[in-house]
Amino acid sequence: MKGLEYIKELIYRLLFLLVIYSVLRIGFYLMNMNLFHDITSSDWLVIIFQGIRFDITALIYLNIIVIILQAIPLPIRKNSVYNLVQKIIFVGFNLIGIIISLVDVAFYKFNLKRIDSEILGLVGTLPTMIGTFLMEYWYLLVVFALLTYALLKIYSITSVKNKDSKHSYILNSIAFVLVLGLSLLGMRGGLQKQPIRPVLSSSLVRLELAPLITNSPYTFMHSLINRRLKRKHYFSEDEMIKIYPIKRKMKNHSDNKPNIVYIILESFSSEYVGYLNNGKGSTPNLDSISKNSLIFTNSFANGRRSSQALVALTAGIPSLMDDTYMYSPYLDNTIYGLPKLLQSLGYSTSFFNGSDKDMLGWNSFINHVGFQDYYSKESYPYPEHDDGHWGIPDHYYLNYFEEKLSTFKEPFFSAFFTITSHHPYLIPEEVKDSFNNSSPFINSVQYADWAIGEFFRKAEKEEWFDNTIFVFTADHTNGADGINLDQDKKTLSINHNRVGAYSIPILIYSPLLIKADTIEKPIQQIDLYNTSLELAGYSDYYYSFGNSVLSKDMGCSVNYVSGVYQLISDDYILLFKEEQATDLYNYVIDPELKNNLINKEPEIVVSMSTKLKAIIQQYHTTLIDNKMKL
Repeated sequence: MKGLEYIKELIYRLLFLLVIYSVLRIGFYLMNMNLFHDITSSDWLVIIFQGIRFDITALIYLNIIVIILQAIPLPIRKNSVYNLVQKIIFVGFNLIGIIISLVDVAFYKFNLKRIDSEILGLVGTLPTMIGTFLMEYWYLLVVFALLTYALLKIYSITSVKNKDSKHSYILNSIAFVLVLGLSLLGMRGGLQKQPIRPVLSSSLVRLELAPLITNSPYTFMHSLINRRLKRKHYFSEDEMIKIYPIKRKMKNHSDNKPNIVYIILESFSSEYVGYLNNGKGSTPNLDSISKNSLIFTNSFANGRRSSQALVALTAGIPSLMDDTYMYSPYLDNTIYGLPKLLQSLGYSTSFFNGSDKDMLGWNSFINHVGFQDYYSKESYPYPEHDDGHWGIPDHYYLNYFEEKLSTFKEPFFSAFFTITSHHPYLIPEEVKDSFNNSSPFINSVQYADWAIGEFFRKAEKEEWFDNTIFVFTADHTNGADGINLDQDKKTLSINHNRVGAYSIPILIYSPLLIKADTIEKPIQQIDLYNTSLELAGYSDYYYSFGNSVLSKDMGCSVNYVSGVYQLISDDYILLFKEEQATDLYNYVIDPELKNNLINKEPEIVVSMSTKLKAIIQQYHTTLIDNKMKL
């Protein structure tokens, strides 16, 4: 139809972009196909057609300015400067979407979820990571260059010369209204009551296949727009507090003030730890320590990022939103961190990490929770040991850590965060040949474990050692970067499903102070906050979402990812999304999570749903109203 050639341009360009997004989805699958098992033909049909639905939504959000500029019913559309601005916006915004998608092709295996606003917290690492990323994933640069060329080419090809020779305000105004109406419909994802959200994808296919339906630009934009929590009203406030209180008072007082040392192991998934796998693992030193430790066979991380672990361990706050707490709008809330409360008992407090002091934006949070001293790469006296990427390798910095502990006034609380078992797994040249596994990640785990052994061989000779409680935990699991492709599908499924993705080692070592034992109940990182206060003899009020691992409660673990909450309690895992429980599995007898018991165990569903909803409501209410004030 004459006078509407510009609409044809818009349609052709959006259709081309849909093709690009389909190609990116295929690339995403091929790069991560070992994480997606047993996909049926019906699954693929849903993934393809529902994926297009999510792609349309993402593309309209990215191109809404271009759509308005293209459809506006004014003759200015013929202006060359106006068209140049429109082209720059079109190419620029769509290249941003392509970049996010390509980054997630590589990043997903570490995070096991599509990119969201949480990645903003990693901006500080870009100068360090960009070189290694480009070297390892150089082919993504080639793909980016090809897609950029294709984007410019299709823009040129679809441009119609001498368009709109007859300008009709009536016809153009009608077209403008129709285009805007269809755009709003596309942004909503259809005519349904609520606009589509990432969580919808997990209702269309098996949960583990949901990332194949969504796309990274959409999940990022959605989480960015919805950074602030919304109130939940499952219970009255009194009922919520009765079901799951977070303000508590420690009852047991002790005059003994043991030193407490946290050793937080980067990316140590349970599957690589020998004492949790009948001796089959890469951690002989940790296994040896475990023989005289209080160990937990069902211990879980509260998140998938190091920053989430730091919040859980030092503030007792789980990660139940897309943002990590320390990067969220609630960072300035009043909280009483573990170091701050221990200081009230006379503890000196310190945090050690061999990276740049504020690489991950941790500096302000470290101060916020009350650490008196922060030792980083800048504090280390031998800069020549820097690995050129993350910082000072573990065995060097653990040696420095041991020397500093020997200078501290007792009692002290110190936390040490390892770095070498983080991608790209750079082991110092002088010891590199001692670790010759085919997997760089396994080598880095073996190296970190060896470094811990060296640390202990020195520390056990110090006077402070016998009065020190060592708490070992991982920050999170490794994702899929260290995956052994020789493993059978069952093992892969168990290690990387909704349970395995959070399964980490936790043990407490202090032979003279704590009896060695094995505890099978589920525990989580936030429980260590309560536990440490109990071990230190704290006897006042505090806030925490966890429970002491030494208590007689049944134990649990709570997690959230992409709109789906989960609660692990006793032998079960419950999934909760769109305001209702959707899945229940007995992960002990059904470790692959194949037999959904949601309609077979109603009493367990009600009990776990009640507890999980109380936790969710507490979390939202507490953060929104800044209620963790003593």
